[in-house]
Amino acid sequence: MTDLAAVVERFSDRPVIDHTGLTGFYKIAFPAFNLRRPTGPETAGEKRDLEDGTRPTLSDALQDLGLRLDSTKAPVEMFVVEHIERPAEN
Repeated sequence: MTDLAAVVERFSDRPVIDHTGLTGFYKIAFPAFNLRRPTGPETAGEKRDLEDGTRPTLSDALQDLGLRLDSTKAPVEMFVVEHIERPAEN
């Protein structure tokens, strides 16, 4: 489930933390689900609108598996860059 949380986090704008307590390996098949609209420039062959209304949302797909996403506050590991310098020339 930790791996599933890592995959779901790629489609989320927030960190996703596994609180299921489940261990082991699971075979999970997701249907195609709606994504947010892309914000960058459209590339050749890319469908601009990824929301077609017939696909479930990511939250719906997870609920079909008996899982849910809860928005809560939790400590998250972060890296802070306090100082940066160009490397010295050799």
